[in-house]
Amino acid sequence: MELVTQEKLGKHEKVEYKKDSLFDYLALPKEQEEFLTLEELRLSQKENAKKSNEPAVLSTNGFPTLLLIFHPQYRANYRYQMEINGSGDGKLTRVRFEHIPGTYSTCALALRDKIYPLDLQGTAWIDAQTGAIQKIAAGLIAPLKNINIKSFNVEVIYTPQLFPSDPEAKWCPSTAVIDVQTELQHWRNVHLFSQYKRFTVESVESKPH
Repeated sequence: MELVTQEKLGKHEKVEYKKDSLFDYLALPKEQEEFLTLEELRLSQKENAKKSNEPAVLSTNGFPTLLLIFHPQYRANYRYQMEINGSGDGKLTRVRFEHIPGTYSTCALALRDKIYPLDLQGTAWIDAQTGAIQKIAAGLIAPLKNINIKSFNVEVIYTPQLFPSDPEAKWCPSTAVIDVQTELQHWRNVHLFSQYKRFTVESVESKPH
């Protein structure tokens, strides 16, 4: 399940508009042009009549896949640097990353029915013993002046999830916060993920007799 809270903020961070949406959320890994991607499908759990005075809503997708930054297929698209002393307690290691402009980006912004790839830089907190990514925080390398985006920040927190088919816990997104500012508007989207389930599908192709 995915609960999405979309807020439009005004002066002094005051909420001027808020919308909550609940979805059945499905993520499907797939190969696309030799790259691993994740297709996201959402089925709304509550249909509300859209009010005529509702402002345009910022749509944010793909941020549960932010950890693809560290996938072997995308490593050539990023620069990495380990930070000294990590979290300070020795349990977590902090790794800085920066997208190389002009290469394929694992993240994009959907705005007015258009998709804009993002050049992000940020930090990942990684368990020093298991290698599990527990948190990623990132922002734009430079403003997107072509679409008037002054700042764009995302933070994804991962928590362990247990599945009946696997005795080892898997770290999955539990919260994703996306904050976007233009010259005139300030939007914040919060995605909460819960009730994880794993699906396995097998298909057999047969020729007609």
